[in-house]
Amino acid sequence: MNTPPRVGILADDLTSAADGAGPFVDRGLSARVGRSCLPMVNADVFAIDTRSRSVGQRAAIETTQKFTTSLKNAEILYKTVDSTLRGHVRAEIGAALKASGRKKLVFAPAFPEAGRTTRNGIQLVDGIPVDQSAYARDPVHPTTTSALADLVPSNARSAFLLDA
Repeated sequence: MNTPPRVGILADDLTSAADGAGPFVDRGLSARVGRSCLPMVNADVFAIDTRSRSVGQRAAIETTQKFTTSLKNAEILYKTVDSTLRGHVRAEIGAALKASGRKKLVFAPAFPEAGRTTRNGIQLVDGIPVDQSAYARDPVHPTTTSALADLVPSNARSAFLLDA
């Protein structure tokens, strides 16, 4: 990587990396997706599958910080999260903010096409708060809150998409 991408995407799994890059490609930008590594060819968009959802929290933080440091000079830094709020959401957001040196955050995990919406800052799955859905019983990463504010580190100035 010789020049920083315009957009750097940090995703906790491959699906999120590809889904994050897709809309930029649809608008004519070039994109590369890396699995646990930075792409070796320059592109407008770099999407990295950090595989951080499948590891413990400490490893997720370290991995997120490592890749964020590599992409911190991107014009836009985009940290995806699971739309059912599974994984190490708060820890990874905090790690990305710290490693990037950025202080502002837009948190918008809704995915309406899949029935995942946000109302008044509460994440819903088919109209049910996500922490009252089947995702609360996920054997690896159960969802423990539906309130987006609970997942934002205290050192972040944030804007929420309250309804989507």
